[in-house]
Amino acid sequence: MLRDEPASVAARRLQVDVLVDTGRATEAAAAAERLLADSPDDASAHATLGFVALHSGRPHDALAAFEAALRIEPAHLGATAGRAMALKRLGRDSEALSLIAAILERDASYFDRNPWCAELSALPNVDEEGGE
Repeated sequence: MLRDEPASVAARRLQVDVLVDTGRATEAAAAAERLLADSPDDASAHATLGFVALHSGRPHDALAAFEAALRIEPAHLGATAGRAMALKRLGRDSEALSLIAAILERDASYFDRNPWCAELSALPNVDEEGGE
């Protein structure tokens, strides 16, 4: 089906997700790069590349991709959550916590609907970090 509709951005993002989920990180990265090359102004394409980078253990690359997505679409919740995850993996917990608070302010049930964000729940409470 994906081969029948190669121009479908949603189908191509799904293809990247399947490649990631099946442990084919190199293919997922190549597919995400092609998606981004074809859709450079699509915030979700940048976010997809960010999630592939996160999954591949490259938080600096992920952060850059999420920030590119947010320059295009500042309210992109997926890119905001991805940016928080990248910051957490880089040890920048205070910044990650600020993003989590911003997400929850806009959508209180976002994390309930997106279990892939579970690692963010391991962050300490803002008050535990000294009231930042």
